[in-house]
Amino acid sequence: MVGHQDSIEQLFQQSKGRWRGCDWVTHFGPMGLNLEGLKASQARIMAMATSGIESTQWLLASQWLQDLETDAILAEREANQAMHLIHSSQWQPAFEHLQRAYLLEQKYRPSRIWLPLYQAVYSMYHAISHCKN
Repeated sequence: MVGHQDSIEQLFQQSKGRWRGCDWVTHFGPMGLNLEGLKASQARIMAMATSGIESTQWLLASQWLQDLETDAILAEREANQAMHLIHSSQWQPAFEHLQRAYLLEQKYRPSRIWLPLYQAVYSMYHAISHCKN
């Protein structure tokens, strides 16, 4: 069991800090803005530096990026909480926290950061559940 916890811990260490914002090519809004690598604060600057429909599109993009950045922080907090629970062998609540983490990421793109950790904990949780029966 400890070996599995170590591999889950290693997977967590590899995952944390990797999703902070938009790190993929986008075609946002009618103008098809590519927000890859931009922060909400940068999109707000673009909104102030432009006018008309372009300014509106940048403002909407900044709001979307702010939501994404907030969800990335929340997802990492969920994963951190899950790891604390795993360290005290509370697998079911850990599994639930990781599920929330990967679902937050999946709102924006297919989950590639938190889904693998969720799947590993899910497998461990079900293996433990079957051993108890």
